[in-house]
Amino acid sequence: FSMASRYSSYSRFLSRGPKKRSSVASQGSLSPSFLMGVAVVSFVTGAAMESFMIATGFYSKVTAIEADRRREAQELGQPSWVGDMMKVHKHGSGGDASPSPATSQSKP
Repeated sequence: FSMASRYSSYSRFLSRGPKKRSSVASQGSLSPSFLMGVAVVSFVTGAAMESFMIATGFYSKVTAIEADRRREAQELGQPSWVGDMMKVHKHGSGGDASPSPATSQSKP
């Protein structure tokens, strides 16, 4: 190729401008049938995941773990910072709502 032919090919390429795309997204809106398909696929996928979690006992395991966590929290009692925050909230101080470091230390 000579330099002149390369230049003319390049200038023709630039003069054509960007290619027109015929995809659905370039039309500006998605068709209702496409959106319905996405909704159906999403519903089926979610139902399959829920069925799998029920079949494997996922929810019973999570419920047992949450019960243990709540029982331990109840045995340990309420942390002191929670009481401080409740006092601040109840009295409605207009300043900083965070408790001072001296009052936020938990009891051993």
